[in-house]
Amino acid sequence: MDVIQEILSQYGVESVEEWEINAPHEVEVEACDPLTIEKIASDRVSVGHYFTQNGDLMSDPEMVFKVEDGEWTPVSFTSHPHPPRHEHDESGLGMSSFLETWEKNIRNMGYLKAAGHPETNSGNTGSTEA
Repeated sequence: MDVIQEILSQYGVESVEEWEINAPHEVEVEACDPLTIEKIASDRVSVGHYFTQNGDLMSDPEMVFKVEDGEWTPVSFTSHPHPPRHEHDESGLGMSSFLETWEKNIRNMGYLKAAGHPETNSGNTGSTEA
């Protein structure tokens, strides 16, 4: 997802390999669920919109990517609104149409612009410092 890599670049993350595990970046835009991007393993990045419902953390959606040699392959998809849905396939999920639409929506909703202005983005929780 090019837009996610562009957002990460706004925070000084030029490659997933050099990014610390569990150092999330959260981007907030008005009237939308925050977008959280987090390296969760040496070759895994989670991208998701999260909200709390009845005390439970819900995703709408969350996509986990396997990142190898600069290639982002979706391997897990979770969405909690009714009906809940979860898919997982280490060889990759065939979700190119969904990803194209989601990437356009992320751009159109202003997440990339918000990431470029961290002083006005109260949701920036990430750090790229070692």
